[in-house]
Amino acid sequence: MSPHSTKGETSMRAAAKGEFPKPPAFKDPLDERQYLKERLALAFRLFAKQGFDEGVAGHITVRDPVDSTTFWVNPFGVAWPLLKASDLIRVDHNGQIVDGGPVRLLNVAGQFNGSGI
Repeated sequence: MSPHSTKGETSMRAAAKGEFPKPPAFKDPLDERQYLKERLALAFRLFAKQGFDEGVAGHITVRDPVDSTTFWVNPFGVAWPLLKASDLIRVDHNGQIVDGGPVRLLNVAGQFNGSGI
């Protein structure tokens, strides 16, 4: 699932030339979904590494590119340093979990904040 580059160059090459790297473009929204889920999971691990995690509480969200009425969020109870893309849950604006990993516990504060996205 590699993003398509309009210039055929990687972001690192563009940055080395002093150009501002552009976000990847996807032909298939399912590829974009997977990419965003992987980036979101990475964000949780990076935040945890910097000490910004709150144990099993707290949240970061991203809107789903396939169904923009839903968003991806971490399930309650999964520690940030261990979070993987496959752990994330997709939630609608009514707080219903519609897709996601094996732990399907929603942090209610995350639902209220994420539903405003």
